[in-house]
Amino acid sequence: MLSIILFVILLCLSGVTLLSVVGRASLNRVELVGLSFPVGMLLAVGLMMLQDLLRQRLSLVWVIVGLLLVLVAGLLILYKSKRLTASLPSWATLKGWLGRINIVWLIFFVLVVVIEVMNFRKCMFFPTFDRDSLAGFDSLGYLIAQEHTMYGLSVFSPEENPLIHNAGSYITYAPLVQLSYSIVYMLGAETSKLIPGLFFLFFLISFYGVLRDVVGSTGAIIATFFVLITPEMIAFSSLSATNVIHAIYASLGVIYALKSCSREKPTTDYGLLWVSGLLLLGSILTRYDGIVFPMAMGLYLLYPVFAKRLKWWHLIGWGMIILLPMCCWFLHQKWTGMTSESIVITSLLRDGDKANLIAKGLWGHLTNTQLYGWSFLLLLISLLASLPVMIKRKRWGRLGQVAMAFVLPLLLYGLLLYHINYSWDSIDNVIAYSAKRYLFCFVPIALFCTFTLDAFYLAFRKVESWFS
Repeated sequence: MLSIILFVILLCLSGVTLLSVVGRASLNRVELVGLSFPVGMLLAVGLMMLQDLLRQRLSLVWVIVGLLLVLVAGLLILYKSKRLTASLPSWATLKGWLGRINIVWLIFFVLVVVIEVMNFRKCMFFPTFDRDSLAGFDSLGYLIAQEHTMYGLSVFSPEENPLIHNAGSYITYAPLVQLSYSIVYMLGAETSKLIPGLFFLFFLISFYGVLRDVVGSTGAIIATFFVLITPEMIAFSSLSATNVIHAIYASLGVIYALKSCSREKPTTDYGLLWVSGLLLLGSILTRYDGIVFPMAMGLYLLYPVFAKRLKWWHLIGWGMIILLPMCCWFLHQKWTGMTSESIVITSLLRDGDKANLIAKGLWGHLTNTQLYGWSFLLLLISLLASLPVMIKRKRWGRLGQVAMAFVLPLLLYGLLLYHINYSWDSIDNVIAYSAKRYLFCFVPIALFCTFTLDAFYLAFRKVESWFS
């Protein structure tokens, strides 16, 4: 247990250091704490992927050494740039923070803490039991910890598993989840449930932090509460699968891309842009179909490029953060035989029945409040209520953000489903299960857009003024 605690602390410290370097003081302290674990885990998994690329035995020692090097190098960079500060909050700062607390904020904060404590305890108490984890992610993580390799796993051998190269095989799974599980197994854990538990806990902190600067503390804590109680989100946050972990990386990556190029700012915040790139990289390393979010955000970032608020080389640099590691990993999979039968339909496809089935399935999920609560309904209400303000003040950029962050990725995902040959399963099951879980990613995005649109934004600013 002590070794796990110390490793998690090292992960968070290295994550905070990297974020402080690339974020360029653009993140507040709450965001730094919340993002520290996801980014730290991305670093650790990246180091393990590098070992596998070099055909080396996966060793936790080298991961720890790598994290320490990142920590020391980051501290040196911050010290040289005079951004390394370590001071305790003053009484004036503490008094100002206490002065901003109001009864609405306090009620929702207590609710968030109580529910998350119950959720985290549930995550730690119940062993892994869902089918996808037992058939793939958790089992692969345990085997990696035992055999200290990924490309050379015994279950990837055709002699052991003749069907391993069939379409849809777990030999082609994105590596982040199973490698993160292997880390805790190497440290002696009996279950991998600590990883999804910590991911969700730190996500709630980071989501509150990123919204607090935009809509204030009251709106941020209410939005965090809605994310927490989303039925499918809280149900799957304690399972050793990819769904919620992918939603964390994808949604935060999109949110930071939006925030970096906010129309209220005359120039792009490059620190937030680089943070967005790291998180979207984590999204693809968790699920390959997460590529739709960088694609959508890449198109969104073209506008500030043409508006000369963002330079071309910054957009290219953001793209390279995401694509370069992925290309290296895809080549590694090709060279080591971690491939399966192609599932992509490359010929021209005209299948009206399939398109209609996908459209109806996605729409059915989006309108099902038993799955995603009020998340998508609140976005529609906020959008309609904000239209008069947007028309009066000509703030069409807000509407564009909703279109590029929510609607476009959804359309791209529908196209992705349309161009895949589900030879190992029926399209009905894919829509009923995989698509339903993929839409987790849109819940935080929808709530971020909801609370930053004019209607909700002005309402919560008014509430805060009443209590201040």
